[in-house]
Amino acid sequence: MREQRQRTQGPQLRRSPRHRAECIFAAMKTLAFALGLVVLGAVGCGGGTGDDDDDVGSDAQVTSGDGAVTQTDAGTGADDFVMQASDFECTTRWQKVRRFRITNKLGHTAEAVALASANTGGDYPVGTLIQLVPFEAMIKRKAGFSSASRDWEFFSLSVSASGTTIRSRGSDGVVNQFGGNCLACHTKAEPRWDLVCESGHGCDALPLSAAQIDSLQNNDARCP
Repeated sequence: MREQRQRTQGPQLRRSPRHRAECIFAAMKTLAFALGLVVLGAVGCGGGTGDDDDDVGSDAQVTSGDGAVTQTDAGTGADDFVMQASDFECTTRWQKVRRFRITNKLGHTAEAVALASANTGGDYPVGTLIQLVPFEAMIKRKAGFSSASRDWEFFSLSVSASGTTIRSRGSDGVVNQFGGNCLACHTKAEPRWDLVCESGHGCDALPLSAAQIDSLQNNDARCP
C-alpha cells in the first residue's frame, strides 16, 4: 500500500513545482494589473517619442529656481511653458473643477479656473495644465505650437513617491494604453470646449467611474 501511495503521489509531487509556479505567475499578473490601475492607471497615454524635451529653437528661455522653463518667443514676445518632469506634482494641490484638476504654470490660474468653472466654453490661457488622473496631462502651449491640437501638448506619465517620469509627449503622437490616440479622442470635443474632454463634450467616455477617478487622484504617489 505504501509503495502504491508513493507511486500515486509521485507524479503529483513532480507536477507540483510547475503548478505552484503557474499559480504564482497568475498572482503576479493580477497584482501587477492592480498596481498599474492604482499607480499608473489603465488609460494613461503611452507610445509617442518618449522624449522629455522639446526643441525650443531660438526662443529665449528663463529658468526659475525650481527648474521650470518659461519660453518667450523672440519675435512676438509671447510666453510659453515647456514642461519638465519636475514641474509635475501632487495633483490634489491644484484646484478641482468637477472631476479634473487644473492650474496654470504662467500665473493665470484664476483665469483658467474661472473659465473651467463657468462651463460655457472658451479658450484656455497659455500655461494651463489639466490632469484628470496622475498618469496623463495636457498643457496649453503658445499660439502656433500645433494647429491640429489647438496648441495643447499631451503627456503620458509614470509617477512614484520619488517624482514623475515623462514617458511620452507631443501634440499628435501620444497613444493611450488601449491603443487610442489622445489627439483623436480630444478632437471629438465640440469646438467651444477647446479640446477639453468632459461628459457631454462629445469625447469618448473613459472606462473609469467617478469614484475610480477620485481614488486615483487621492492616491497620487507624489502626495505626502
